Amino acid sequence: MSIFTKALKHSKPSYEIDAKIDLFNYKLKKTKLGEAIANSTGGVYSITQDIPEKPYVPPTNTEVPDVSGITGQGFNQPTGGGIENDPNTWENGWNNNDYLKNPNEIGGESNRPIIATVPNSPYHNAGYGGIVTYSGYFGTSVGYITADNEYRQILIGGLIGGTENPDAPNARSPGDGGYYGGLTDSQYDYAVQFWRKYQSIVNVAGSKSLRVWNTYNRFHDFQRGGEFATWTGGPKRSDGKILVNVNILVAPQTYESDPGSPYERGYTTLISRNGLGDSNYYPGPVQPQGDVANLGPYEVKTMLDIIKGTPGTPDAQRARDTLDRWATPGSKNRETLIRMGILEKASSDIGGNTQIAGSLSGTRNSAGDKPIDAKGPHSPIKDYGGNMRFGPSGPSRDPWSPTGLYKVPGA
Repeated sequence: MSIFTKALKHSKPSYEIDAKIDLFNYKLKKTKLGEAIANSTGGVYSITQDIPEKPYVPPTNTEVPDVSGITGQGFNQPTGGGIENDPNTWENGWNNNDYLKNPNEIGGESNRPIIATVPNSPYHNAGYGGIVTYSGYFGTSVGYITADNEYRQILIGGLIGGTENPDAPNARSPGDGGYYGGLTDSQYDYAVQFWRKYQSIVNVAGSKSLRVWNTYNRFHDFQRGGEFATWTGGPKRSDGKILVNVNILVAPQTYESDPGSPYERGYTTLISRNGLGDSNYYPGPVQPQGDVANLGPYEVKTMLDIIKGTPGTPDAQRARDTLDRWATPGSKNRETLIRMGILEKASSDIGGNTQIAGSLSGTRNSAGDKPIDAKGPHSPIKDYGGNMRFGPSGPSRDPWSPTGLYKVPGA
């Protein structure tokens, strides 16, 4: 039994194979795997661009411009019309802290504080500023100046001097000696922030004395001016306020002038994806350029036969001229044609390749040993073996022929 007979004997019916193929194709469509493995050149040309990483850039903080001169030498606090020895001016004098603010819009916000302060006070929404110290109570109390130019204590002065630290253990436990036990959570958190800011600048910033209003306290103020009704310690107001001295820490306030940028990892982005047939990459088949384009071994052999079979004729000369243009200087093809006596040697003729070898092998086409007259775009046109044609300007090719050569009727 032959191998072919055995194969037929043991082969399965084709309908079983067809059924398995259909089942396989169904599952590919169902799972969409068929799309992934389908032969396609749709995305073979991909243009990508590498985007480098972007390093972290921290925010830029800039000092708020000092338009009142409070941070400079020779600053004189505006009194708002108040005169120390003229009681008629006390009610309306020293009535704002505009000297602590820049009224211009800076970074989308106006009235920014010029002097360092702590934002988000639970006692005042806006307008306050500075970090000031006051020694009219026990120790040194610390606070800020309100928009009405009044002192607001935030940190309590110690009984034996200094300032009580709200960040200390048991600071909110009165039974353990804590002074901040009566504060709400927001007030206490603000006191802690105020303490930390105060500690960061108290030993490095200069200070200036300012006149501000403060509530009269008989326990602390009586010894330096007597009773409020007969107060002799300086200007006073009918609302129970007296004018006192505080020291403001002259440290410039900053704002975020540039938010900076976060770190970004580098990545590769796809710019375009194109198939093999896209005109940007494949404009179509290379079109013949001149009468020597696409000159293959068959055409070369035909021209050699013309030169050898009809020496001295115009056709032979045209074939020789064509080969001269085809065989580039220095190539093996040209060297071979020179050795054959087809072409003459020039100074630029050196070694190259061996493409002509294939055109010189084999037997000559038996058909067309003699020229046959034919009609075509070049007249007269003669047919040589293998349907090769030459007109007055060179070889002629039939654009409608699969071989690209003119065919002669009946040939």
